[in-house]
Amino acid sequence: MSKSELRELVIIGLGPGGLQNMTLAAVELLRSAQLILLRTSVHPGVDELLASEFLKAATVASFDPLYENAKDFEALYQEMTDRIVQLLASDGIPWQEATKDLLLLKSGDELSCEGDLVRIAYVTPGSPNVAERTVEMLSEILGEGARVVPAMSFVDMAFAGLAMDPFSHSVTLVDAMELCTSPHRYHGDLLVSQVWNSHLAQEVSDLLSHGESQTRVVYLYHLGLEDEEIIHLDSGELCRHRFDHLTSILVEDFSVSSAAAFIRLFEVVNQLRRECPWDQKQTHISLGKHLIEEAYEVVDAIESLDAAIPQENTASGVPSSFDGTTQYLADELGGELGDLVVQVLFHSVIAAEEHFFDLRFVLESITSKLIRRHPHVFSGLQVDGVEAVLSNWENIKRTEKAIREPAEGVPASLPALLFCAKLIRKAGAFGYATPPIEDLRAQITQSSRDLSDDGSGLAELVFSVAELARALGIDLEAEVRSAARRFSSGFLESP
Repeated sequence: MSKSELRELVIIGLGPGGLQNMTLAAVELLRSAQLILLRTSVHPGVDELLASEFLKAATVASFDPLYENAKDFEALYQEMTDRIVQLLASDGIPWQEATKDLLLLKSGDELSCEGDLVRIAYVTPGSPNVAERTVEMLSEILGEGARVVPAMSFVDMAFAGLAMDPFSHSVTLVDAMELCTSPHRYHGDLLVSQVWNSHLAQEVSDLLSHGESQTRVVYLYHLGLEDEEIIHLDSGELCRHRFDHLTSILVEDFSVSSAAAFIRLFEVVNQLRRECPWDQKQTHISLGKHLIEEAYEVVDAIESLDAAIPQENTASGVPSSFDGTTQYLADELGGELGDLVVQVLFHSVIAAEEHFFDLRFVLESITSKLIRRHPHVFSGLQVDGVEAVLSNWENIKRTEKAIREPAEGVPASLPALLFCAKLIRKAGAFGYATPPIEDLRAQITQSSRDLSDDGSGLAELVFSVAELARALGIDLEAEVRSAARRFSSGFLESP
């Protein structure tokens, strides 16, 4: 069905409260509509709208019954959109059939059973341009065939009630459910909408409250109505109040998210680069050794934490309970990871000064790479097990970088055992097959017998051991490090 075969649709917002908040343009367009479809009749202005003189001839129906059987909001909004598009089609289904299971609020004079449906209005709460998914869907389908009429929204009422100029205050708008689902995305001042029940309010409160630490919020209830409430309070006090779909919360300085913490750290690194004499002198080369040291300290922290976790819990990866020592080691790992992140940020700051690249490039580059090299996650490719994932990764990497032999792309500065393990793994993508385990064991036994006093052949022996470790699924680097630690600990245990 082409857009030219569809009638024009007028999309109108009721505003945040009664009809006094509707625009004159919206009123005039409703006056000429034959069929008015409300996304929902749960709005303080609907009763007044139905009783108004200018709707005398129109038929009014609501999509409210569809909410009861919808699997989720996206499916619900898609069904609403499909219904409206069907009505707009020149050869579409009769309006009576399209609206038979909707809530009929008013029967108009202009629509008889055989009447030709010409003028249709779709009406949303608030503004159709603010947080209205159905309007987005309809606009994508209809293009210029959807006339969206601007209206006042809860955002206008909120800024008016708070006496805030949006140009003077940086505020992010977010749906309450989205905030609770993905809090790491947000930081700073937030205007949280659709806090529509006490359960959701409790989730928001829990997100903002950490022990005795609480976030200052402003509770915004029924803005523009007679029972309007605007109350400044701590997040822990939220659930003492009433909540419905006309309730919003202004969160002042949301700083408990990962996004907020990341931005704060980046600001600190930039300030150090500007003001600290040592940081000002650093270059990519001078920081290289620190990057390596921090990476190894992370590995040490991982191994220390792993050793502290009871073996019976390692299958799940998470111990059933933490004792004080384990939690301390976990915190140490978190701290070491922070040191490593600082190195990444520091290099990004220096690169931005040199006009090479910035942090955005770093983040977007790795995001694109992860998506590109995981087609089984993002593109629907079917894979069978971990080995298939690794093989596919190497094939994609070879295509991207035109790698001609296994050593290409393997850092030459890697520790020898790690270099061997990675080289053997990459050789598999070039057709190399690791010998059977028994053959490797026999080869190691023979090589150890043939060692000369000057040590010639020792490297080949070690490489064979590395092959055997990979065949057995053993991290040889980690095992040798553990053996060295046991050797060192033995001196402390000796009498």
